[in-house]
Amino acid sequence: NNNNNNQNKQQLQNQLIEITKELENLQENYQNYDANNRAKVNLLLARVLDAQGVLNLKKCESLLTRAVKLDPSCCETWNFLGELYWRQGNLISARNCFKGSISQSANKEGLRQLSMLLRQIAQTNPGENLVQESVELAKQALKLDFRDATSWYLLGNAYLALYFFETHQLVDLERALKAYKQSEALDPNANHLRDLLYNRGVVQRFLEEYQACLDDWNRAIQIDPQRQLLLVETTTLREFLYNAYNLLKTKGNQTQKQLNRTINFLQDIELKNKDQNLQTLRINNLTIGLNPGRIIFFRVLSVISAISAVPVSVCVIDANGSTAMLSLYDVPSNAIRPFDTLTILEPHLKRISITHHLTKTILNFEIVRATNFHNVRINLQAVPLTSIATPQLKLSALHDRT
Repeated sequence: NNNNNNQNKQQLQNQLIEITKELENLQENYQNYDANNRAKVNLLLARVLDAQGVLNLKKCESLLTRAVKLDPSCCETWNFLGELYWRQGNLISARNCFKGSISQSANKEGLRQLSMLLRQIAQTNPGENLVQESVELAKQALKLDFRDATSWYLLGNAYLALYFFETHQLVDLERALKAYKQSEALDPNANHLRDLLYNRGVVQRFLEEYQACLDDWNRAIQIDPQRQLLLVETTTLREFLYNAYNLLKTKGNQTQKQLNRTINFLQDIELKNKDQNLQTLRINNLTIGLNPGRIIFFRVLSVISAISAVPVSVCVIDANGSTAMLSLYDVPSNAIRPFDTLTILEPHLKRISITHHLTKTILNFEIVRATNFHNVRINLQAVPLTSIATPQLKLSALHDRT
C-alpha cells in the first residue's frame, strides 16, 4: 500500500511538472492573448505551482499579483491571493484581497474567507467588533446558497466565536448549535464533519449538555482516532463528570456530624434572610428550567476540578441536606472556597444523565445554574465587579479553516 501511494504521488508530481511546462510555454507566447486570457494563464500556473508545495509561494504570489492587475474583476484570483497572504501571516494584505474579491462581486468564497480571517484578527485586536462583522459576512455567504453545508458550518463557528470574544450571551451558543445541525443535515459526510462535531461539542459542554457533547466527541474520534486533542478533552470531561457525581453522592465526604451542623446553619440563614419579594426554595422544590421570583441558599462542600475557567462548578448542599452541582458563569474559581455560603436568585435547574463509558451505568445528578453574577451572593455579599470572569476561547482550538 505504501509503495502504491508513493507511486501515485510521484505520478501526480510528474503530471504537475508537465502541466507547469505547458503553461510556461503559453506564458512565453501570451502577448498575442488579451488581458483576461493572460490573467487566466497566470492564475492556472499559480494553481499548479501551489499544488507542488510551499517552496513556490512567492512565485505564486507574483503570478497572482500580475493576474489581478490584468483582470481585476476575477474573484477567484483575489481569493487565491488572499489565501496565500494568509498562509504567510500577512493578515492585512489577505484582508484587502478578500475585500477586493467581494467588491467585484458577492461570492461565497470571498465572504467566507474574510469572515474566518476577521475571527483570527480579533484575537489580537479586541474591542473592534470584528467577530460581529464576521457573523454578518457569514450570513451574506449563506444568503447566496442556503443549501451550502460549509456556509452553515462557518456561520456556526462565527456565532461560537461571537459568544466567547464579544457578547457572552448564551443565545449565540444556541444559534451556533442550530447552524451546526443544519450543516450536518445538508451534508452528513462533509470533509469538515470531524471539526463540526468537535466545535459543537465545545458548545454543548459549555451549555452543560454533557451527554450530547460526549456523543459528538466520540463520533469525531471514530473519524480521526489519532486526533490527540479529542482524546484528551474527552477523557478530561469524563473524569470531571465522574468526580462530580462521586462528590455529590458522598456529600463531599462530610461526616454526618458535619452535615447536621451545615444543615442547621443553612436553616438559620434562611430564617434570618427572608425576603417578602422572593420565595425561599430548596433543591427538591425547584422546577426544571428558570425559577423566577425564587431564592435558594447553599453551602459549598467542595470546588470541583475545573475543565474550563467558565463555568465554575462546585458541590453544594441545601438546608434539606440535598446536594447538587452549582455552575457559576460569571464568577472566578478563586472567589469560591469550601464552606462559603452562596445565595442564588432565580436559579436554573437541569437534570443530567450520563452513561458511564465502561460500566454503562447511568449517572444522574442535578445542576443548578447561575448565568448572571447579579444573581449571586457570596457569604451574603454581592460579587464585586473586579471578580467577574469571562469565558475564553483560543481560535486555534476552533477548527475554523476549511
